[in-house]
Amino acid sequence: MRGMNRIVWTGVTITALSLSTVAGWKAWFNSRSWTLIDDVPISLAKGIRYSSHVLPVNVSQQYAIQVHVSNNLAPEILRCQLGTGSRQNPCDPPSPFRVHWVLSSEGRIVQEGWDTPDDLGELSAGTTESSRFIALFKLKNGHRYKIDLDVLSDSANLNVTDPHLYFGEFDTVLEFDLVVSGLLRVVCTVIAGIGALLAIWGLYEGQRVRAMRHLATQMKDASAADEDVHSRD
Repeated sequence: MRGMNRIVWTGVTITALSLSTVAGWKAWFNSRSWTLIDDVPISLAKGIRYSSHVLPVNVSQQYAIQVHVSNNLAPEILRCQLGTGSRQNPCDPPSPFRVHWVLSSEGRIVQEGWDTPDDLGELSAGTTESSRFIALFKLKNGHRYKIDLDVLSDSANLNVTDPHLYFGEFDTVLEFDLVVSGLLRVVCTVIAGIGALLAIWGLYEGQRVRAMRHLATQMKDASAADEDVHSRD
């Protein structure tokens, strides 16, 4: 019985450690500042200013500012309105999209720039939406940042595409950590399953041993009773 108890507790411990590992990794992963601004609606009308709240960073990586838009305009119109980044296939007239951005930290300007038709950001197209790069920064762990964005061009006609602002990690680290998360979840799930089976087997064996001992005790008692009857006869 003591051996069976050890098997059960070993299985329970393996399962608990596996699930705790997954939960701990997930808690750590979700606590990272992968995304600072996610899908915040923004107008692209001239004169619009967007100012973020203070953004604490705990991952030292490249971060990108992008404008995401829905693909509800003709592809060529959307490309030429938002900008394509292709000098080999220019638009006539050129993209009117133009913004000024300022990245600051602790009240000091870290970096600023303009996005103009002469300095086109890349337009990446997806199935349902496209995105336009505005700027790329190297942010440092332990710092707090703020972004201010001013729309300089009259791009209000792009508001029908439901523009949203995104500011987040733009490097291979996030992709690598996502792969690690997936592999860790699979491995820990398999190990937890093995631990659970081991615990179930230990319980089953414990019950079987107890049943056999109980049966042996009953047979012993019955044999003793028979001997007692025979001795009286």
